[in-house]
Amino acid sequence: MPDEDRCQHGMIRRSCSYCQAEPEYKIEKTKYRDIIEIKHNGNSITEFDKNFMFGRDKARLFLACIDIVEELAAAQGDELPHIRNREFVDLVGGDRIFVRVESFFERSDGRRVNVPWIHLQSSKNPDISIGFGRRKAKAIFALRRKIARWANYPLADR
Repeated sequence: MPDEDRCQHGMIRRSCSYCQAEPEYKIEKTKYRDIIEIKHNGNSITEFDKNFMFGRDKARLFLACIDIVEELAAAQGDELPHIRNREFVDLVGGDRIFVRVESFFERSDGRRVNVPWIHLQSSKNPDISIGFGRRKAKAIFALRRKIARWANYPLADR
């Protein structure tokens, strides 16, 4: 059917063997100083976003909110997790982080995609913010220890 959700491999998502396999996430250095990129089986994590790159400040945002990242990563399909808009305090850096939950996003071509995603924003520096959905949350959570070492952020061992 033409309206069925297709993956980055061109297949119907629920029947794509690449998408159904246990993902392998990898951190790669970029040409930009102090910026890393996360890849999924050597490719981009989503078909909507070619590169998932971020620096240490953005990494610290989602590491401070790792419980929220974990909850979004565990959500199934279009299920909206029990995460609510709120303010979160980073116990390491002392920053207040604003957490906003959205139930859909709009692609650059105007198509509405009904999947939940989270936006995190620093109160100390409003220019530091990052948004991510379930697939990126899975990658962040899977690589949290490596990201924490790279960002020099003391993450509790989980």
